[in-house]
Formats: sequence, C-alpha cells, structure tokens
Amino acid sequence: MSQHDTFHRVLMSLHGAMLDDAQWPATSALVDDACGTVGNALLIAANPARDAPLLFAAGYYRGDRRLDLERDYLDNYL
Repeated sequence: MSQHDTFHRVLMSLHGAMLDDAQWPATSALVDDACGTVGNALLIAANPARDAPLLFAAGYYRGDRRLDLERDYLDNYL
C-alpha cells in the first residue's frame, strides 16, 4: 500500500471517528500503523492557551484505550 493510500485510510477513519467515539480505537490503530508507533493520544482544548479547558482527551496503546496512561499524562505532564 502506498503512503497516499495509507494517508487516505487514516483520514477517512478520522472523519468517521469524529462523529462516532466507538471508532476511535480502530482509528488509533491505523495512526499507529501509518506512523510506525505503538501508541498515541488525542487532546482537544477549547483554545490554544496553556490553561484552556480540555474538551476531549484519549490515550491509546495499539488501538486499546489506556485510562491509566491518560490519567498519568494529564496529572503529571500536561
């Protein structure tokens, strides 16, 4: 599969996941495959300010949501 095809698959999956939270694990796994990683996080804030309230936060490891890693990141690193 070409890089263009991989990018298109990830983009289409992101569009679906944007409207349906149940699609985030599969989308996360696609992002991992495309980037060669084993985990990723998505954080959406109300505005770019450092202390802006988070609207959405999710951390995934190989497509599985990891609430413990999310909490650790939010408590210690954000």
